[in-house]
Amino acid sequence: MGLGGARDGGGFCEVKLSYLWIRHLFLLYFLDKDVEELLDVGEDEDPFGKGLWPCLNKDANHYKQLVIKNVIIIRDFK
Repeated sequence: MGLGGARDGGGFCEVKLSYLWIRHLFLLYFLDKDVEELLDVGEDEDPFGKGLWPCLNKDANHYKQLVIKNVIIIRDFK
């Protein structure tokens, strides 16, 4: 038996998959967007926004002051 349960290779799934584009159109209608708006991707924002950030080191003299100018995010899974 195929994926659709028919002996000819699952014809039901082929019919069902052929209607997926309609779901995409309904989603675009629901979001009140068109394809051009979704494809227009702007420049990436910084993960924490722009500007200076507060120092979170309690031992530093400038604790909680806006002194951090840039952030580098690393993932260390040791």
